[in-house]
Order: sequence, then structure tokens, then C-alpha cells
Amino acid sequence: MLRIQHRDWFLLTVGNVAALSIMIDAKHGVSRGIVLEPAWTIAVYLALPLVAIVALDMKRQVVGSSLVALGGLAIAVPIAARSWFGMRLVIDKNPEMYLIAPTVVAVVLLVLAAYLSGVKLAEWGFSAGDWRWWVPRFLGLMAGIVPLVLFAAWMDPEFLDFYPEYVPARTSAWELFKYQLGNGFYMVGWEFFFRGFLIFALARHLGWTGAAIFQAIPFMLLHEGKPELEMAASFGGAVLLAYFCLRARSFWPAVALHWGLNLSMEVLGFCW
Repeated sequence: MLRIQHRDWFLLTVGNVAALSIMIDAKHGVSRGIVLEPAWTIAVYLALPLVAIVALDMKRQVVGSSLVALGGLAIAVPIAARSWFGMRLVIDKNPEMYLIAPTVVAVVLLVLAAYLSGVKLAEWGFSAGDWRWWVPRFLGLMAGIVPLVLFAAWMDPEFLDFYPEYVPARTSAWELFKYQLGNGFYMVGWEFFFRGFLIFALARHLGWTGAAIFQAIPFMLLHEGKPELEMAASFGGAVLLAYFCLRARSFWPAVALHWGLNLSMEVLGFCW
């Protein structure tokens, strides 16, 4: 009889949840927008993995199980309704009520479940980590990003045609500001999935290098449609960012760096 070890069960669960999140977003994701896309990304790439995190690590199951079930239900209903049960137009027209509200409820329930059942979310990068180490390095990296973006735009004019991605933001500074504000929330969901959930899960059993490489593959593939130079650079960037976050013990440096990079490209495209 085949016996599944804890390590295998852990990796199988993480892999299946990751595949589910990517599949749902690939088939039913939304185009660029100020409200809907950030809300969808938080739901699919943060709330869904949180269900798996609490279920995998809970130490007091009696306390946490019911809250995990409620949190999972709160996030599963709007995702399923939009993806498979004909509610796409209804949800897209009123995301505040039908997507943002249940996502907030789900995240609150899951964080509460983690706290009550002994799950240490800091072990998944959900904390400031070693901020004394990463904040100065983040500032130094940001200082070097602008010259790199200028060089990339000079090497590949496609950058200037592509950014800003949100069409109204190409002619309005106010629209660009609103879009980037929403983009910050988008980056939280996106980066938690890759530089939080995936790397801290995989690093437990595959080590830092294995975790960095495995998460970089889907990250690069999901850059399809971006300028070629950006897609090519995304793999190496994802690997380096994974090492940075593992050392920092936090996914927040990835949010700050990715958002800063995107902001610099968008502002350059707007001003050029």
C-alpha cells in the first residue's frame, strides 16, 4: 500500500493550491482596472493560499477548523460564482459588494483562525521580517532602478508603447495615480503568492535554491504578453527576489520593489 509521507502531502497540497490559483486566474482573470483586478488578485493569490496555510500548519484543530471552513467558503463563493456560475457581469459591475467584501471577510477569518490555532504566519513571510536588513538594501536597489528603466526604454521602444498599461492613465495623471494606488493592492496579492506562499513553503523541503527556481518558472510564464525584454528578465529577477525575501524573512520587500519598478516604468511611459 502506498504511504504518503508528511513531506509529500505538504508539497502536494502546496502544488495543487498554486496550480488552482494560476488556472483560475488564467481562465477567468480580469483585464487591467483600478478596482476589479486588485480585488480579484487578492482573492485568488492571497486568500486562497491562506486557506491552505492555516489548514497545513494549524496546531489546535478544534479551534481553527470552523474558522478555516468559513473563511474558505467566504472566498470560494464569489470566485466560483464569477468563474463558473454565470455571475461574471454582476460581480464585475459591483466588485465592492460581491468581491471585495467577501474577500476582506475571508482574510479576517483566516488570519483569526491562524492566530487561534497556533499558525505562525511570520513563517510564511507574512511579517516585516528582518526589516533592519532589508529596508536599507531596498532603498539602495530603488536608487538603481530608474537608470535601468531608462536604459531598458532606450534599448526596447516597446516599453514606451506598452506603459502605462491602463489606457486612461496614458493621458491623465489623476488616472495614473488611481491606477497605481490599486496596483499596490494588486502587488500585495501577486507577491504574497510567489514570494510568500510558494517560496516559504518550498524552502522547507527543497531549500532556498529549489524554492527560488520553482517559483520563478510560473512567474516568468505569466509575463506572456509583456515586452520581450521584460519577460526574459522576469525569470532571473524572480530568482534573485526569492533569495532576497528568504533572507529578509518577509514577502514585503518584493511588494515594495515590484511596485516601485512598475511605478517607474508607468511614470516614464506617461512622461516620455
